[in-house]
Amino acid sequence: MKKFILGGLFLSFLAISCKKDDNGGPTISSLDCSNVLYSATAVKGSVYFATATLPYISYIGNNNVNYSADTPIISTGVEGLTASLQAGILNGGNGNLYYTISGTPIDTGKAYFAISFGGKSCSIELIVFSVGSYMTYDAGKQWNYEENNSGTITNYILSATSNLEIKSGREYHVFTNSSDNSSEYYAKSGSNYYTWTDLGMSGAQYENKYLVDNSPVNNTWDAGTVIINIDTTFNGLNANIDATIVFRKKIINNNDSLTLNSTNYLNVIHTTTTPEVVSVNLSISGFPISGTTLDLSNSNFQSYYGKKYGVISDTSVLGGTLTIPAIPLLSLPITTVPLDNLINRITTLQSANF
Repeated sequence: MKKFILGGLFLSFLAISCKKDDNGGPTISSLDCSNVLYSATAVKGSVYFATATLPYISYIGNNNVNYSADTPIISTGVEGLTASLQAGILNGGNGNLYYTISGTPIDTGKAYFAISFGGKSCSIELIVFSVGSYMTYDAGKQWNYEENNSGTITNYILSATSNLEIKSGREYHVFTNSSDNSSEYYAKSGSNYYTWTDLGMSGAQYENKYLVDNSPVNNTWDAGTVIINIDTTFNGLNANIDATIVFRKKIINNNDSLTLNSTNYLNVIHTTTTPEVVSVNLSISGFPISGTTLDLSNSNFQSYYGKKYGVISDTSVLGGTLTIPAIPLLSLPITTVPLDNLINRITTLQSANF
């Protein structure tokens, strides 16, 4: 899933210190609602039972203070769920509260729970996904991948964390890649799936709308726009290629099957991606060369997505030819430069721990 193609939550929390709540019970400095962690992913129309772990900050009082379970909190936004505080014991300093979330969410979107404890209040949110989500975002889930990058084989583990990060105004789930300890980013909004993709080329990063899980066969959409910058040499002179490319995705099959490593995946979505050149600029020794064209027809992008797993197989080949017009000043004729295997990568899911 590297270079690709991750419920989640973000809400501000109150942090005003006090020593007693209005009822004389134990008090805390704040509830850390931005870092609540759910033990399972919620899906529309499916029975849900999970634990929400909510951190609190700076309990002030004696150790071993018991608190009891509280009245269930009914969800707003997406209805059909309740949150019930589990009984526990407070000790000095920071700690966690545990809520049992149960019920059947009636829609997709965000379910909100108004939490009040120790004189502090905040709202936590749970994202409810569509039936058969094509990605899993639960912290602790892991994918084992094999990547063949131009003949070099690398095996790595992709791990979901509880961290969130805003990129381009969108809330992303943060994953870690064991091959280089880098971060990868995945998000979902309705039926749309996003990742923050790095093509591994200078400047080539963009938000990639890599999947629309309710799209019919042959449906297309713009996945994202990227600017590729390549420094090279031409006839012994320094040259720079600056190209703007739009990646257009297409659904080939939305009910495919694929067997990998003895595992048979059903309801697989197969997509292709076509890179289309919007503009290309070439400069040689700092002088722009007008009339340069870039053809990327040698590219081949094939992706297969499995329910809850995300990418199970991906082939990414980016290549083509650069045509440079005649340059009389340098006594150069029209020149065609092959740009083969700018990217040449095959990624395959080996196993997952869920």
